[in-house]
Amino acid sequence: MSITTSRISDPILKKIEKTVKDPKERQFLIDLLERELSYIDKDKPEFRKEFKIIIEQRFPFRGKDNGA
Repeated sequence: MSITTSRISDPILKKIEKTVKDPKERQFLIDLLERELSYIDKDKPEFRKEFKIIIEQRFPFRGKDNGA
């Protein structure tokens, strides 16, 4: 998902790897940081909708199966 010219620094990536053990959660954080970097030069970023999409992709909602 790297669509930015900026990249997350190695120390930050290492800290995420050290701190976050779940690979899904780790990738989720990296996705959010990459998306945020894409807005770095904008005065008023509008990334709420994009964050929601990232959340839904990484953690899809699964409703209860009622057997119906």
